[in-house]
Amino acid sequence: MGAPNASIRVIIAMSVIKEGFGCSDEELFEKCQFDLLVRKALGLFSLSDPVPSIDTYYLLRRRICEYEKTWRQPDGKELRAAHRRPTLPFQDIR
Repeated sequence: MGAPNASIRVIIAMSVIKEGFGCSDEELFEKCQFDLLVRKALGLFSLSDPVPSIDTYYLLRRRICEYEKTWRQPDGKELRAAHRRPTLPFQDIR
């Protein structure tokens, strides 16, 4: 039986903390396990609250990168046509 699912909020907060401190992934996970202020910022108030695994953290980062590759053109502009809502036939009638 594997580890329980990690909260997306906690994993995103970990990314924000990593960028804020400018630390490596290893330093981030060390802070998440032993720094009480970082744990509190993540919403891990009890010492028994588990920190998400490094594999879960990397999986989310990889999926975010894949999403960005899918929805961005080589020049960095978003593909806006894919984000438009389709119009329904009755909306065109005036």
